[in-house]
Amino acid sequence: MLVEDISKDMSRLVEAADWMHSEARSSAKLKADNLQFIIGYPMDLLNDTFLDAQYKQNNLAVDSFLHNMMVVHKQIEEETFRKYRSEFKGADYTSVNAMVVEVNAYYVPNVLGLPLGILQEPVFNSERPQYMNYGGIGYVIGHESSHGFDENGRLVNHNGTLEMWWDEDTLSSFQEKVRCMVEQYSNITNKDTNVTVNGVLTQSENIADNVGIKLAYRAYQRHVAAHGPEPRIPLRFPDGSSLELSPNQMFWVSFAYFQCAKLSPQELDRTMRTE
Repeated sequence: MLVEDISKDMSRLVEAADWMHSEARSSAKLKADNLQFIIGYPMDLLNDTFLDAQYKQNNLAVDSFLHNMMVVHKQIEEETFRKYRSEFKGADYTSVNAMVVEVNAYYVPNVLGLPLGILQEPVFNSERPQYMNYGGIGYVIGHESSHGFDENGRLVNHNGTLEMWWDEDTLSSFQEKVRCMVEQYSNITNKDTNVTVNGVLTQSENIADNVGIKLAYRAYQRHVAAHGPEPRIPLRFPDGSSLELSPNQMFWVSFAYFQCAKLSPQELDRTMRTE
């Protein structure tokens, strides 16, 4: 249901995109409505016969992790090369080369993948309040799906095949809209490292972050309208104190908590310049 909620709000968002001309907006709506999802893990992973056939040509070693990784990656690359210049028949989990245990999400031409690894705390838990899930995995879904409508997504249509579906006026309007975001992020400097965000190189991820959280928050508001408000759950701290926040406030806390990370100065430098 959460995936459907975010998808519906993406469709509503592109319908209201005044920077798109009518034909491009119709194509965007078609693309949003045809977004596919690969969630969790494929049932093939529970099929020993399938797995034996899939990897029978691989000479794996019981005592060398490096050797095994090189063999598996060689197979992945060979499968990728075999697909070149062949007809695109839709994506499945084998086409994105994502590990099921990876704590990440991915977007390939009109397919959004949510591996099992990311479907856990602090991003998702089916037993916790929905404001936490919308602020966590909801944001991730919105972020990844937005890539279908940015400077790269404009080159791929709703079928996942190469097609420029923006007209020149739509492209010009997009670039004008993006300029203010580039300028905003280019004014962010980390005082500890004295590194300034590269607003040009990071624009795709910055757009996705903004669209993702907007979609997640709107979808959560619709969820509340349909199912009623959720109860407040006090935050309790080790010293015995507590803090009671509203569900809307907890949505933002959940989003912020998911973003928390401890980075080395070198990684922080790289991230601010490129992501």
